[in-house]
Amino acid sequence: MTIRDLRKDKANSADYDVCVVGSGPAGLAITKVLSDNNFHVCLLESGGLKFEQPVQSLNHGTQQGFRDDLGTARPRQFGGASSVWRGHCATMDPDDFLPERWSGSIGWPLDYSDLAGYYRRAADFLDFDYRLLESNSYQNNDFLAFDGDRVQTKLFIQRPTRLGQELKDWIKQVDSVDLWVHASLSSVKSKGNKIEYVTARDLADKELKVKARIFVVAAGGLENPRLLLSFANGNLIPIDQNARKAIGRYFSLHPHFFYGALLLTGQAAEKPLYLPQS
Repeated sequence: MTIRDLRKDKANSADYDVCVVGSGPAGLAITKVLSDNNFHVCLLESGGLKFEQPVQSLNHGTQQGFRDDLGTARPRQFGGASSVWRGHCATMDPDDFLPERWSGSIGWPLDYSDLAGYYRRAADFLDFDYRLLESNSYQNNDFLAFDGDRVQTKLFIQRPTRLGQELKDWIKQVDSVDLWVHASLSSVKSKGNKIEYVTARDLADKELKVKARIFVVAAGGLENPRLLLSFANGNLIPIDQNARKAIGRYFSLHPHFFYGALLLTGQAAEKPLYLPQS
């Protein structure tokens, strides 16, 4: 991978097979797969290789509801949210994809089975054993006999992989990807139903025009809809009314845990699954 800084690079245009916007977990995962399949990829990152407050200020905005701080929860730097996440990993449940009465939503545009085949690949990317998330990897007597309708045993793995650090060696070795830092997606040029090119800018408004056959927006759960709504409202991208109404409707809030303590005694206290882990 060639690391190119828009602030210093003399180029003002570039041409690729695929342009991926965002170098967080999603953007890096898809870039890795594309690179392994010999695609020439442009990876646009709004920030630099490390945290920089001037770029981070682009996150500021107003919000309602649960108070995750917009300015700090989504780092604009190589590695994205993986730079600060605690790495709680778990599979979704089938009912997570069902419509909620209070939301007026028809539910997610995908279901549990659509994701099931990708969990193992995600675990490999984050470098942990996927079997640790599968209840059938444990003996039945490992689990306490809770009333399944009231209390369920959910398996989580805490694997706070810092992708910006973990992929340093890969960055130095691969030739099919250009990482552009200090390159914030700012505009889109479309013709009919096809995006011809996008423009990225640094904080001093230096521009880079990127042409590609395919464009992937992987800027995160908040930035994706913000970009798409901005471009759609400005008629910069071809999105029909039904699709436009769906943008941002399926946002899933970062999991927050509200919990109590369960004091185990007797034989229950000896079950390995519930023993403190080092």
